[in-house]
Amino acid sequence: MRFVAILLLTLFQGLAAAAAAVGDGESLVKASIVYNIARFVSWPETSGQDNAANLIICIQKDNQLAAAFSNLAAAQGANGGFQLRLIERFGVQNLECQVAFLSEEDLDHVDLSAMARDAILTVSDTAGFINDGGTIEIQRTGIKLGFSINRLIERLSSVSLSSQILQLAEKVI
Repeated sequence: MRFVAILLLTLFQGLAAAAAAVGDGESLVKASIVYNIARFVSWPETSGQDNAANLIICIQKDNQLAAAFSNLAAAQGANGGFQLRLIERFGVQNLECQVAFLSEEDLDHVDLSAMARDAILTVSDTAGFINDGGTIEIQRTGIKLGFSINRLIERLSSVSLSSQILQLAEKVI
């Protein structure tokens, strides 16, 4: 178990270093964190999702991280990567995705409870996101990027994060 956690941490650090070398380092690191967390998520059978095999990540197209997610999706390619869905505006259209990356502006008009009921893993880099009903919050501590998890929202959504991801989290509430 400890070996798997070390392996996952090495994977995260390796992708973070590669992303930082490519260009907009922090944005690519955030996108890499989201993608790698999603790879270790199990969605409920009733959602029709096949874990990470057909992973769809949604982000609002004017979000500052949209380009980073696009670059990461292109780098991953069709083999084992993910599909990126650019959304006009969250809360307006029906989401057909497993992961929704939300900006601070998105939070003004989305229903996080409805997203949880739809088995959508919600992620944001907005401070206080997990306290406001989100599942995963990406945050900066000094020069390091990490993430925190709201287990209550995870359970409400019937989405299951692997124990290895829980061990890598900075904070679990």
